[in-house]
Amino acid sequence: MHGADAVLTSQTERFMKAIRRIITILVTMLCINFPFAQASTISYTTTYLGGVQWRYDYLIHNSKPTPLQEFTIFFNNGMYENLTSVGTVANWDVLTTIQPDGALPAAGFYDGLSLGGGIAFMNSLGGFAIAFDYLAGGTPGGQLFTVSDPLTLNIIEQGITVNLAAVPLPSTVWLIFAGALALAWPTRR
Repeated sequence: MHGADAVLTSQTERFMKAIRRIITILVTMLCINFPFAQASTISYTTTYLGGVQWRYDYLIHNSKPTPLQEFTIFFNNGMYENLTSVGTVANWDVLTTIQPDGALPAAGFYDGLSLGGGIAFMNSLGGFAIAFDYLAGGTPGGQLFTVSDPLTLNIIEQGITVNLAAVPLPSTVWLIFAGALALAWPTRR
């Protein structure tokens, strides 16, 4: 190749190299699973205790830069009753005396308040557990939760608890995909 063909080939190669870099950066960003784009999560496992009695064990994960200092998990009226805290966590005050009330109607709740520094950014804390009667039949599922500022009582975020056994690991899938893509990506030298 001479002249114009060589210049065109050189420009095409530089363009393709730039495209590969952009794709690599985008795939890396997906694999990192940016914490700033995520909400804090509360995951749970269920244990059947017999009859209508069940137990939730919770794992709280903070994905926000500020410490998570208070959370509330709600128990729908007509589905849950006889809420009893069965787990203790150091430096946390847990309130579960608020039972679902059909007369109001109002949901019951499980409220955790940090007596220390809370759950730091990108950390998790387990040990929160509650026993209850489940009246809806089948296996209990996700529940509404809120994360609040304990000083202003403003709700910072809210979501639905997720079954720990059902939580997908997208980062792993993306890493495998990125590795396969890197191996299959043609390179020229």
